[in-house]
Amino acid sequence: MSGERPTQPAGETSTAETSMAETSMAETSIIGDRANQRAQQTPAEQAIAADIDRTRAELAETVQELTSKADVVARARQAVGMRRYWAGLAGAAGLVLTAAFIRKLRRR
Repeated sequence: MSGERPTQPAGETSTAETSMAETSMAETSIIGDRANQRAQQTPAEQAIAADIDRTRAELAETVQELTSKADVVARARQAVGMRRYWAGLAGAAGLVLTAAFIRKLRRR
């Protein structure tokens, strides 16, 4: 039975499950505390808090963009896809130009 996980008796939770539940409850508590604090803030403090939230959102977008730029494999796949797209487009344009040229020659 190598490779199998040991089973737990029914009703018992693992340390990881307990830790995740405690983390989730702590996060919920923090979010609730922030909402209570915002309700008690002055308009100037609320404006500052809103500015901080906007800055965090912008920072998250920037981090996401940097992460995507650092993903070399995905960028290589995208480059190959673009090359195929442009090659197909150039082939189609070449056909159109060739047909127009032949039509012009026939009219002479």
